[in-house]
Amino acid sequence: MNRPPGTYNTASCACRRFDTQEAWYDSYQPGDFFVEEKRGWIWLVLPHGDHVALPIRGRATDNPLSSNAAWELSGSPDAPTLSPSIDNYPIADANREGWHGWLRDGRLVSC
Repeated sequence: MNRPPGTYNTASCACRRFDTQEAWYDSYQPGDFFVEEKRGWIWLVLPHGDHVALPIRGRATDNPLSSNAAWELSGSPDAPTLSPSIDNYPIADANREGWHGWLRDGRLVSC
């Protein structure tokens, strides 16, 4: 379902782990994720199709985010949990909807 730009998508989805960034890019479906061990980042395709790259607290070797924000990663490799929530905010002028929710036990769950 297409939503007006500037709104939040409320979909949730199961996640699927990829071992390489190339395989992740090739699939690029909602819920796909890849943990980049070298840099300490997790890459996720959110339920609305945008992707995010989030630094993992205590593992990120670089953090260009102005707030130095980082996420706690726990759980199993195939069913991870991140904290805090992920807020991929909508931008109406860019015709982009957003998504806000949690990665819990290998599932992206909308707030």
